[in-house]
Amino acid sequence: MWSGSRSRGAERAAEPVRLGRRRRTQQRRSAETQAKLLEATVACLVEQGYARLTTAAVSERAGMSQGALFLHYPTKADVVVAAVEYVFARLASRYRQLLGAADRHRDRVGRAVRALWRVLTLPEYLATNEVYLAARSNPDLRDAIRPMALRHQENLLRSARELHGNDAGPIAHFDEAFDTLILAMQAAAIDSVALQDRRIDARRLAYFEALFRRELSRGGNKDETKKRRRA
Repeated sequence: MWSGSRSRGAERAAEPVRLGRRRRTQQRRSAETQAKLLEATVACLVEQGYARLTTAAVSERAGMSQGALFLHYPTKADVVVAAVEYVFARLASRYRQLLGAADRHRDRVGRAVRALWRVLTLPEYLATNEVYLAARSNPDLRDAIRPMALRHQENLLRSARELHGNDAGPIAHFDEAFDTLILAMQAAAIDSVALQDRRIDARRLAYFEALFRRELSRGGNKDETKKRRRA
């Protein structure tokens, strides 16, 4: 009798532990499934472009059924937007790695701009531009992409302030300067796909470096910043 009671008590005590382990296992499997789906979506975006991408192709590439895909991402827009955010996070980490090497270089600003160019011209980043453009005429995609795009811009500017705050000094317009630089470089990266001219790329990159350096230097004088604000 007592032995049975202790056994049942031990079973009851162990049940939360088992449930916790089962939950963690399920969460890990779910995360692994999502990662496979996102990797497959990114690969399809790069190889086929947004217009030709289908959930059937993504599922086949991930090695799972469309039902499994829809369990995590109910629509094509959902999985594509999640894949774009996945790319942004991965390339942000890549940029930090490239910038880490620039810390040992005297020309930190120049190295930072060149590292940014390397990231913006990667095939997976260029593929994300197609998604943004497709949102122009696709209301469902536009609604899905807007919250992610706002998060991305906020994360991008926060990271830029963390990484380049010491370079900027007391610059009042750092967010605007960096945001504008990114947009200009994105446009140049897209144009580079069509032109395929390294000489033009080099000229533009040199200008971007000079432009960013100039904008950063403008923040060094607080009195000048106040004058610009009054103007």
